[in-house]
Amino acid sequence: DFAILLSDQPFFPKDITNEALKAFVDTLVNQNQPGWDEDDSLYIVDDCDFLSPADNVIYVFNVMSDSSECVDDVKYLVKYNDAEMDTVVSYVDTLFRVLLPDPDSLYQETTSEGHKGQVFFPGITTYSSVLDTGRIFLLTDYGDHYIVPRFSFNQMGEQPLFFSRYDAIDIKSFITFRVASTGVLGPTENDIVLIRPNGGENLVLGNEDEIIWATYGKVSTFDVQYAIGANPSEDDWQPIILNYVSNDSVTKYPWTWQSADNLYRVRIKDSNSDLQDISGWYFSVNAGQLGNTSDGNEVINNTSDGNKVITNSKIKKPGKLSW
Repeated sequence: DFAILLSDQPFFPKDITNEALKAFVDTLVNQNQPGWDEDDSLYIVDDCDFLSPADNVIYVFNVMSDSSECVDDVKYLVKYNDAEMDTVVSYVDTLFRVLLPDPDSLYQETTSEGHKGQVFFPGITTYSSVLDTGRIFLLTDYGDHYIVPRFSFNQMGEQPLFFSRYDAIDIKSFITFRVASTGVLGPTENDIVLIRPNGGENLVLGNEDEIIWATYGKVSTFDVQYAIGANPSEDDWQPIILNYVSNDSVTKYPWTWQSADNLYRVRIKDSNSDLQDISGWYFSVNAGQLGNTSDGNEVINNTSDGNKVITNSKIKKPGKLSW
């Protein structure tokens, strides 16, 4: 069969077995991709319930700006981290899969025109598929998108199957979009996408960090605000800086957090309209450096006076899936 795979990263695992994921990690290391080590490991999550930021187990915001963007049955590659939160590093999805046709006939003997076993008359097939809204979203959301073809030749019954170096596959594929308006051909709409902190981060009190957001369209003046507490109301938002001007597509604003809490959110708002983006979930500011965990549940923080604060979260990481 023949498949088209889609990802937000230029590197694809060869297969979905544990051995293939290990080989994929080796490829990333050999390609000098930042943040990868030969001892790293990956597992797969394809159920969005396991990726909810409310569980505070897996950090998802390197791949999606909000957990509502998660698409069930898509293979999300999760990097295991024994000390801190596991992290979604990319996704791989099959856009469509086509069963290749059997040849109508083969060369039975080697001649001047062909070799024995080579296709004499090719088989032809036509396949159409509807892409659901989840796949359309993956194709059209902000950021880079990469596709790669994947072939698999599997023997059917007792009939030997092979693909000779003299054979070729001719594939013509296209996607037809039906649009309800001409907006797809117009200029980019104004939008703000908060990148960091977007939920799940553990920041250190008194250490300088960065608030990072991306802009699309013509937005250049921002109100940067924060709130502490569950479900903040409009009155709960406190200013970090107002009417901040930036014409960069990605803006980084340095900021030092002055009080500890585990229910922080940040809001980036257009100073001249209601356009805004808010952290996808709560993040924490801790009174000391986050330490290692004993079993994924116990978090130890060293406070400024040298004491240790131990918090048990009672949350288990999802088991590694067998592909």
